[in-house]
Amino acid sequence: MEKRNSKAFSKEEYELWVETRKQKNKDFLPTYEAVQTLIQEESTTIDNFKQILDEVERLHELAATATEQVLDAKALSDFVNKLLVSIKSSGNKEISPASFITGLLTKYGDKNGSKPFNWSALGENVVGICNNVSRSCCTMVGPMDVEMKTKKVVSAKRKRSAADVEHPEELKNAATEEDSATDKNVATMFNIMKSRKKPEKVENLIMNKDSYAQTGENLFALFISGERWESGSEI
Repeated sequence: MEKRNSKAFSKEEYELWVETRKQKNKDFLPTYEAVQTLIQEESTTIDNFKQILDEVERLHELAATATEQVLDAKALSDFVNKLLVSIKSSGNKEISPASFITGLLTKYGDKNGSKPFNWSALGENVVGICNNVSRSCCTMVGPMDVEMKTKKVVSAKRKRSAADVEHPEELKNAATEEDSATDKNVATMFNIMKSRKKPEKVENLIMNKDSYAQTGENLFALFISGERWESGSEI
């Protein structure tokens, strides 16, 4: 095996290959740690993913031994998982507070704090959004009239109490007229009965073959007359 290597490579080429291999082994672990640090960051911007992808490709070129290849595969798997989580959150249109603040710092400030946050630019953009919203209020129904309107004078109507609405005289007169008509009819009936020699039967006075209601009313009146006669009142 050594003879084959000696025939394939010259001494200078072999020494250069060994030196390159040592340099790659020396650079692999720092590159792997840098990739893991970038993956664990909460930033999900395109620049962040591009930087991680470049470091993963560089790590793949540096991997030579089996252990280094396993670590390279693990870094690639972690990068893919972070990319999938970012795609799912973007599909649900969910914006985390951390990503919102990061976006503000990227747009109007500096993460490192080298320059102050540009509140004026942020205010100008917010005012522009508010102005667009306020202009949509021009579609109100009806005219915007600012003229003074005369106040209508409402006259309060006097409420009548229950004591005011009384007509005792009319009710009394109506009852008197009804009583006088009833008394006349009863007096006429008794005069007819007295003028006849043969007494009338009670059923002839009460019963009405054409009206059952009239018969019941006559019977009820007879009971009332009997009670008034027993109490000594005039019939």
